This record gives sequence, C-alpha cells and structure tokens, in this order.
Amino acid sequence: MSEIQKEQTLEEKWENATIANNFIFYKVMRNNPDVCQELLEILLEFKIERIEMSQEEEINVDFGSKGIRMDVYAKDSDGQKAYNIELQAKDTKELPERARYYQGVMDVDLLKSGQDYKNLNTTFIVFICVDDIFEKGLAKYTFENLCVEDPKIKMGDRAYKYFFISQNCDKLLDEEQKAFLKMVSNNKSSNAFTDKVKNLWITPSGTRSGGSSLWIGNAKRLILLIEAWSKASNKKPWKTREIFLTKVSLPKLSRAASACPWNKC
Repeated sequence: MSEIQKEQTLEEKWENATIANNFIFYKVMRNNPDVCQELLEILLEFKIERIEMSQEEEINVDFGSKGIRMDVYAKDSDGQKAYNIELQAKDTKELPERARYYQGVMDVDLLKSGQDYKNLNTTFIVFICVDDIFEKGLAKYTFENLCVEDPKIKMGDRAYKYFFISQNCDKLLDEEQKAFLKMVSNNKSSNAFTDKVKNLWITPSGTRSGGSSLWIGNAKRLILLIEAWSKASNKKPWKTREIFLTKVSLPKLSRAASACPWNKC
C-alpha cells in the first residue's frame, strides 16, 4: 500500500467517525458540561440543577487493584447524586460486570472516611451502546436491586444502571432519547439538542463551527496516526491514546498534528 493510500485510509476513518467515537464523545462531554447535563436530563428523565465534572476520571482504589477510567464522571451541585456515562461502540461481552465494578469503585471514591453509609450518593451508571448486549430487543434496560422472592420489594440502595441501545432506538417513546441514539448510529441530527452536539465538532472545511466547538481536524488525525504508530511498534494504542486524551488539550493536539513528522507517514 502506498503512502497516499495509507493517508487516505486514515482520513476515511476520520470522515466516517461519529459521536460513537470515544475520542469525540469524551471531548464533547468533558469540554461542555452544559451539554453533558442536558444529555443526562434527556436519558434519565429528570431535571438536574447543575453538574460538576469530576477532575479525576481515572480512579485507582488501591495498589494492586484494577483502576477504572470513565468517559464522563460528574456530580450534581448539592453532592447528592453522581453520574457516570460510557459510550460503548462494541459489545465486549463483559459490560454487566464492568458496570458492577464501576459501581463499587465509585462508592469507594464517594464515601469518605468517617462518613455513615447513608451518606453514599445516589449513583447513575449509563451505558450508551450500539449493539443490543442483552439481545432482548429493548431500546432501554434499567436495573436496580430487587428481592427475588417478591420483585415489588426494592432494596433501596439508590444504585441505578441504564443501558441504552441505539440499534433499537425506534422503540423508544421519548423523542429526545430517540433522536440522540439515532445520531449515535447514523451521525444525523434531527432536533435542537442533536444539532447542538453535532456542531461541537469540526466542520468538513476544517473551521471551528462556533461556540465552544472543538479543534478536532488535526487532533483527530494525530490520534489516528498514534494508533497506526502503536500498531507498527507493538504498543497498546488505547494506552498511548489515553495519555494524549487526558493530558493534552485539543488546541495543543491540533498544533502538534500540523507540525508532526508523522503526518507524511
């Protein structure tokens, strides 16, 4: 494959990327708390006064324990509720266990030494999935702990898990939920909120699209080049990518890409 063909392949990947791309989803939500809050309100169907984005999306419980890195980790302004949103483009066959582990790690992070268990936050873990990981045809799966002998009895631990399935979104009754999940699948906006989200990444002409939109053109190119370099050098691309996503701002990524010697590879 020629150098030009390789470059076209990378560009095609970028042109076809949607909000289902983890890089885009993470940066759009992280850089725009108002949009993240509106998405939470749409998906959870209740109003939130204000959210505060956590400064630590990566939580390490203890030496030797598995840490987690969340796409979105936020709390409401009164400190009573905590939210985690994950965008999952592929079924990794362990999302229920992952949701369980994230729940436990969040609880450890939220409850401080000396506090009573009643001080635990109400937590909402939301997975936005492309594939129907439960294969039951629903567009939304909501889980909370219930009594097996009498499902009318709720445990009341205030821990909720949601799985939204974009491929089944036509079954949703809520039009705003349906519009967002359709955009996850086909990159087409159909209402005011999805227009707002889509306008937060770069336009085809390479210009900023207004407001707090992202300088993604060169930044995205750099991420793809990082992945190609990682593959060629047997590095783990997700680890290399995470370093850039969490430590480097988009404007810096954009400038780095335009000056990067890899841009000829």
